Amino acid sequence: MLENIYNIMPYFIKCIMATVKGGYLNSLRYDIKTESRIQKYIDRESWDKKKWDAWIVLRLQETLYNARNNIPYYKKYWDESREKKYELLENWPILVKEDINKCPELFIDKNYNRFQLFNDHTSGTTGTPLDLYIDYDSVKEQYALFEARVKRKYNISITDPWAIIGSQRVTPIARKNPP
Repeated sequence: MLENIYNIMPYFIKCIMATVKGGYLNSLRYDIKTESRIQKYIDRESWDKKKWDAWIVLRLQETLYNARNNIPYYKKYWDESREKKYELLENWPILVKEDINKCPELFIDKNYNRFQLFNDHTSGTTGTPLDLYIDYDSVKEQYALFEARVKRKYNISITDPWAIIGSQRVTPIARKNPP
């Protein structure tokens, strides 16, 4: 009897870990505002071009202003730049992934501590994975958008089981040799 318990113990522990991880991911992705977030994305689908254009211009202005003043990389760029019209997107520098990977902290809004952010990463399908730091509200927005634009279109409820096939990093970004 005891031998059988020892045999199933690793499976039992993995199930508990999966349940805990699932609970963590659920709380990371969804909260009390999820339904209103989803509805906001669905409502935008009926906007006419004029309303969309006005919303895009406003959001772009907010984003450029915030980046210029709160993201260390861009703050330094604009403080040292002769070009002072940061309000125009075409005046912004083009980034390469190496800039971000070299010093990801320079791309974190000064209003956040890196440890208060969700550390996400791209899979590196283009050859260069990226480490990204995202505030938790933005993670919830991403999932609300996915719910509105993908799952609801196919009548998949927020409570229905579903899966996405993805990848996990197996080595640190800095590692140059394969495992």
